[in-house]
Amino acid sequence: MLKFITEGLRAFETLLTHPSTGRFCHGDSPTMADFCLVPQVYNAERWGVDLKDMPRIRAIDSSCAELPAFRAAHPEAVKT
Repeated sequence: MLKFITEGLRAFETLLTHPSTGRFCHGDSPTMADFCLVPQVYNAERWGVDLKDMPRIRAIDSSCAELPAFRAAHPEAVKT
């Protein structure tokens, strides 16, 4: 699992070199791409994926974490 998560995120990190990447995946406002990325980062951290060579992913994840809606939807914040 670790191999596939790492390879997928590395490929996505490469896509984030596109000029339209800003504070978020596609500019300076969150989009569906960010909504999908955040849970993947959470899962990667659970599996122990080393994200140090993925600075854009980490920066976007941090930008998302600053927003109240993302904080409220975080798995550890959701009450069952």
